[in-house]
Amino acid sequence: MLRRSAVALASLVSVLMFQQPSWSTDCPGFCTQCRSDSIFVCGSGCVASYSCSLSTCTCSFSCRTSGGCPHSPQGVSFHDRLDPKVEFALWMNAHAPSNIHFDVSRQVDVPLTVTDLSVRNDPGRQTSQLIYTVRNESDSTLQEIQLMLVFFNDRNEPLGGEYLSESLSLGAQQEYQFQASLHHYVDDGQRVAIRFVRFRTDTQSWHGNHAEIISSIKQRS
Repeated sequence: MLRRSAVALASLVSVLMFQQPSWSTDCPGFCTQCRSDSIFVCGSGCVASYSCSLSTCTCSFSCRTSGGCPHSPQGVSFHDRLDPKVEFALWMNAHAPSNIHFDVSRQVDVPLTVTDLSVRNDPGRQTSQLIYTVRNESDSTLQEIQLMLVFFNDRNEPLGGEYLSESLSLGAQQEYQFQASLHHYVDDGQRVAIRFVRFRTDTQSWHGNHAEIISSIKQRS
């Protein structure tokens, strides 16, 4: 028993030692890509705000909700088990929305999964924290990930988006729980679509097609 506990503790320490807050400056072209994505998500002339940092490889934007914006898509309901599953954040306290819909999808060529999603809110400060677990299902050590988050209201209209970037050293078939402070306040009834747009292991590097990913997200309801 003591031996197993020591091994588990050593594994946790190893992950924490390699855990880094961001990708430093290893994201050339990131802000240009994010600005383009904000227009694709919100619609032309419908981006209300935009911010990006190359030092942390993070970006966020919000969409206008008046004056003919946003250009909301017609959602397509999905019931087939091969389509993205919708999870519900269930928290037993006053600061956790009970009906946030997490839209996650198994992506081709991405040997990673996101599970155990939940949001913790501070209504007074209008801040949200996302808790999520990433599992490395590849045969290599996972070193970097980048996630795209797109937020929708209960009418399937885009409210904005942001990117989360993490550096780590996560072994094959292992998982790790992250906590990230969001730029958006996630309220009751909203949908949060989450997709991988980039990852790197010690044997491969993958960059997703942002236009295709956003198109697939906006077609969901």
